[in-house]
Parts: sequence; structure tokens; C-alpha cells
Amino acid sequence: MELPRLYSNAEFWEKAIARILLLGFLLFSALKIERASMPFAGDSDSSGYLHNARLLLEGDLSGEVRPIGDLPLESIPRHCYQPLGFLVQPDLERQYPTYPFGLPLTIAFFDVFLGSEASVLVVIVLIAIATPLGVFLLGRELGLTEWWALVAAVGVGLGPVYVFMALKPLTDVMSACLAVYCLLLSLKAGRGLGYAILLGLVFSLLVITRLPNFLIALPVLATLLWKSTPINRYIFIALSGLPGAAFLFYVNTTLYGGPLETGYVGHWGLFKQEYFAGTMKHFGYWLGVNLTPLVVLAAVGSVFWIRKKAAMLTMLWLWMAPPVLFYAFYYHSGETWWSIRFIILVFPAVAITGYSVLQYLSENVANRFGRPWLGLVFAALVLVGVVKWEGDWNQRLVYLQHRNDDIYMKFRNWAEENAEREAIMVTMQLSGNVYYYLSNPLIRYDALTPDAWELVVREADRKGIPVYAPLFMFEWKEQKVLEKDVPGAWNLEQKFADCHLYRLDTATTLEILEGS
Repeated sequence: MELPRLYSNAEFWEKAIARILLLGFLLFSALKIERASMPFAGDSDSSGYLHNARLLLEGDLSGEVRPIGDLPLESIPRHCYQPLGFLVQPDLERQYPTYPFGLPLTIAFFDVFLGSEASVLVVIVLIAIATPLGVFLLGRELGLTEWWALVAAVGVGLGPVYVFMALKPLTDVMSACLAVYCLLLSLKAGRGLGYAILLGLVFSLLVITRLPNFLIALPVLATLLWKSTPINRYIFIALSGLPGAAFLFYVNTTLYGGPLETGYVGHWGLFKQEYFAGTMKHFGYWLGVNLTPLVVLAAVGSVFWIRKKAAMLTMLWLWMAPPVLFYAFYYHSGETWWSIRFIILVFPAVAITGYSVLQYLSENVANRFGRPWLGLVFAALVLVGVVKWEGDWNQRLVYLQHRNDDIYMKFRNWAEENAEREAIMVTMQLSGNVYYYLSNPLIRYDALTPDAWELVVREADRKGIPVYAPLFMFEWKEQKVLEKDVPGAWNLEQKFADCHLYRLDTATTLEILEGS
């Protein structure tokens, strides 16, 4: 029996298989992220964003300052009281969060329907898979075939830094996700009013998520001009973005004193010309690791293709270049392999640019030999290579790096079961975790003075308050915190992999301090 024409058509099956593979990749990613995710308050960033979400749900933009026994708050330096992600105010009455509110706003929205723990996990998974889906859709809009759009989506979604950052409640992957949909909606804004309204909403959330994301306004504007978007759509884009802008200005003015001020106090001092060359080299290397050297070289080579695709490449380069140049001057951008997270929002642009060039070259070769199917074969081979390359790098980087991240929850579980409610926690790296999950007072050892430490020990000894120090290896071994910052008679109480929990013998410590 002869098959219906539709199902015997090679083009139909080519598209169908690509879409099935995309669906399979998204499902695989969702399951992988769900199983390996860390939807809890851990280090500075993750605890800071979850604190902000909780503050929004409580209707308060500031947190309490927890006293040490009966000590007057002003008796020790005020920064001793603040967990990572907060800044204690000079009057010592409250402490303000330092992280932006875009991701917390999203988590708080889902929390209303799902509860706190489920909402974080759902947001992490949704953002992780929405980005490669958006890359696929944007790639198709910009002329990529089904298969090349699939390769671009997989290339972005499987990159080791992308995966590593997608496992936690952080803003890097969310920024990339929102940037993709801003550009997708920009292409469609002229086709319907709803797209224009959505663009304003998504763009405002993008800026609330991270203020430098405003740079994405450049490719958005270029796209709107390219597509000859009607003037009235610009008005609706602006109007729909107003609520987000009002929220951003209100929060920044309330907490930091001005609509464009942020909680990153002193961060502009970390931008210096001397970092530029080293950071650009760092970016170049790790872009190759995350997206494969082939696609990065192809993206750079797109400048020689500008005459054929001037409007599209202008939009893509306006997406890529400004964030890269901005963060190239930033001190932290070149610290380690995952520091390239600051420019994850350009990964989709690099991928789409590079694969557009590769598609053009493969089609030229296929047409020259009179074998149209060669383009598909080349795309399939590149897909296999991308999966192998990025999969290997994931094994080398992501899963080795994230082995100790459950330390935060192991400590939290121990503390909830064993630590006295009034016990003092001397910490730094775990301070956000302590402040989020426990009601205990905390002391930042990195802000203590010798006199303040003696006051704390004396108060703890007088009232019989236990003093614990949960410290990571870099704190107890490399920085020698127990010897330099908080000297005393410390006894090892518990181990959580590389994290050690110590308990202070306050009486013996007082004798040591008084005799020194």
C-alpha cells in the first residue's frame, strides 16, 4: 500500500526527527537538572536570592539583626552580624539585601501556588529548558533549518558553565533565557500587539534580574528597526515595561537611595582597564570549551559574511559584543572556569551566529556537488560532535565541582536537630545558609576585631551559650581562621565532607585570651 504523500515526504521526516530529538533533549535536561539541582540556600548568591524571595512574600524588604546574648548591638562591628547577601545599616536596626530582585520575584510568584521548596526547583528546571527551546525557535526565525536550530539549542543547553549555573537559583541562566525571548519577541512584535506587550514585560524582568542586562536593549532596538515595527508597538512595549521599571526604581530607591543604585556597594572599583586583555583571553578560551571551538571561530568569521546578512548579523553582534566588552573590565570575570557565567546571556547569540555560518557553508558545498542531503549529514555530524565535546567537559568540570555542594544541607539538617536555638554560629561561607534556615545568631569572623571576639566569648561563657564554627576547608585549612581570626580552644564536633564543625570551650578560651 502506498504511503500518504505527507508521510513519504523526506522534508517532513527531516523536520519531525529534529523536533523529536529536541523534545528528547529537553526532557533529558529537565530530568538531569531535577536530579542534580541544588534548590536551596547555599553560598552567597543562592542564599541571597532565596532571602529576597522570602522578603517579598513577607512584604518586607529588610531583614532582622540578631543580637549576641545580651550584648548591645553596637559593642561589636556591625558587619559581624550580616550574612552574605546582606548589608547591616548604620543604625543597626535592619539589614538590607544586596542582590537584585528579578529571580526572587519569579520564585515568589511560583511560591504562591507551589510552596517554597517546590517553587525553587520548578523555576530552576523551567529556566534550564526554556533557554534551549528559545534558541531553537529564535534560530528558526533567523533562517536556521530544523537541524541546525537543534544543534544550536543543544550546544547552548549542554555547555558545562550553562549546566553548572542552571543547577542553582542564580541569575546567569535566567538572563540568557530572558534575552533569547526578548529577541524572539522583537522579531514578532510587528505581527501582533500581544508580542509587543510581552516584549515590554520580559525586557523589564530581564533588567530587574541584573541591571547591566539593559545592554540587550541595543539588539532589541536594532531588530525592531530591521523589521520595520509600527510606531504604535513601541508605545505598547514601553507601557508594558512601566510596572517593572516602577518596581525596580522603588526597590532601589528604598534600599539603596536612588532609582539606579544597587546593592553592590563599591563594585565599580572592580572595573579596571588592566583586566581587559587577560579577561578577553579567558573569555575566548572558555567560550570554545562551552560552545566548541568550531562554532566560536565560525561566529567570529561571520564578519566576512556581513554583506549577505547585514541586518541579522548587526542584531546578533549588538547582542554579543556589548556584554562581553562590559564584563571584560570586571575583576571577577577572569577568576576561574565558571566566571564566564557573567556572559552566559551571549551564548545563544554566539551559537546562532556560528551555526548560521556553518549552515551557509554546508549548503554551498552540498549544492556544488549536487547532493542536498550533504547539508543534513554535516549538521548531524556536528550535533554528535557537540554532544561528545560538551558531555566530556561536563564530566570534567560540572559534576566534580558540585560534589560538595550538599554540605550546606547536611549542616542545616545537623543544626536543626542538634544545635541549641541560642547557639552562636561563627562563620562566613555558611552565613547565608545559617540566616535563611536557622534562627541562631551568627558572627562573621572576617569582620571581627580581637576585642570584639573577646566580648563575644565572655558573653557566651557568662550565659552558657554554645559557640560553633562551621568552616569549609579553605577556611579552616588555608586561611587558618581558628588561629588568626577567632583563636581559642576549639574541638572538632562533626565533619561534613570538607566542612568541619567546631565547638568552642569558652572557659579555656577566656584563659587563653586573657593570657595573650
